[in-house]
Amino acid sequence: MEAAPRRRQRAYGVRSINLAGSALILASACFDWTKNKTFAQAMADSIPWGGTLLVLAAVANIGLTVLYLLQGNRKILWFVLQAVATSAIIFVFLSVTNFYVDFFNSLDVGYFLCGLGLVLTVLELVSLFIFHPGLEGKAGGGDGAAVGAPASGGATAELEKKFYEALDHEIRRRILRMIGENGVGTFTEFKSALSIGTGTLYHHLNILSPLVFQKDDKKYYLTKLGEMTLRFMQDNLPYLGSVKQRDLEGKSTRNIQRYLAYFDARPMFARLFEGTPRLRAAYLLVPLALYTVGAFLGFQNYLYFFVVHTSPLFAALPQVPAFIIQAVISWFVMWALIESLCYANFKKKADFPTSLAGCGISSIPIFIYEVAIFSMKAASVDVPDVVAGALLVIAQLVTVYFLVMFQMYQKGLKLEKSISVVLPAHYIAIFIYLLVFIAL
Repeated sequence: MEAAPRRRQRAYGVRSINLAGSALILASACFDWTKNKTFAQAMADSIPWGGTLLVLAAVANIGLTVLYLLQGNRKILWFVLQAVATSAIIFVFLSVTNFYVDFFNSLDVGYFLCGLGLVLTVLELVSLFIFHPGLEGKAGGGDGAAVGAPASGGATAELEKKFYEALDHEIRRRILRMIGENGVGTFTEFKSALSIGTGTLYHHLNILSPLVFQKDDKKYYLTKLGEMTLRFMQDNLPYLGSVKQRDLEGKSTRNIQRYLAYFDARPMFARLFEGTPRLRAAYLLVPLALYTVGAFLGFQNYLYFFVVHTSPLFAALPQVPAFIIQAVISWFVMWALIESLCYANFKKKADFPTSLAGCGISSIPIFIYEVAIFSMKAASVDVPDVVAGALLVIAQLVTVYFLVMFQMYQKGLKLEKSISVVLPAHYIAIFIYLLVFIAL
């Protein structure tokens, strides 16, 4: 029974990292950001509205952290809003970094304080999303079946019968939880904890035989189906506490589901990768072509999601190979992070060409943003920084959506679990970049 207090202490400990990081970001506004410019002057030169956005986002981070700790029933909402606020800080910091990249030696205490605070904030976000059980429980949900996965009707029906039969009695559910908590269980422990007779316990263990097995040491362990059943119970139990009376009144949700179906990109990926299997490896050329064109247009890729136009129009030819290599590295890093998190959290793997191609093709919205910005500049249209920033954020959100949909399509993950893979991968990439940049 001491697990809950320990989890609460860990939550306070992890969240204190974000409070410290946000405090450093706010403190950076009180110091000079370059050798001869204050915070306000540095922001006015690089991104005029950035100072206000940075301070507001840091204050919002602190407030959302406090709300997360005080209002446990809305942890997901506070976490998502905090991720948005942190993204705003990252955008401002990278904009300043890009403006002063040629004068890096002139940067002063304020800039590095903000960078350190941002590193702490991103580290806390990633740690919370991956390791904190409070969020994991809320964001649960069993994995959906992979698209196009074949199943035997008779075998599936028999497994389904055993699955629901095991869950149909409180004693059997308690036995599964006891084994799940300790990794093993004994007949004596079950009988003592459940206060039932020997015959009754044998009856329930017999029903649980597809989910529980006994080794030579006379102890009981979970089978693969037993582990899946226990995971189903753990993932879906938090939803029962949020069910309200109106949810039990039989009101149809078909209209909502029909509207949401319009935004489901899984059929698009299915047509793309299942229509002509021989072309799967060839699809790797699509992202490479996008990155090559973007490099010629003068866009430098940072961390897969962030691109900066570094020249008036086309890039100088000597710069193009470096831009392409940087974009490809960002692509591979994002793919590796997503695949690693999928396997670490859900033991999901996928074939190399398809997963790599899907990760690259998902960045098409970023390429569309590059073409739009280049076209406006080529037409001598003055693009304010705030407009360019807003367009980039929209492109990033659509890219995240495609990445989430692709994980749902290829690995059969539910929406919540797919998000819990893509967002941490995004922030881990940012964390790595900030560490390397500040270290250099």
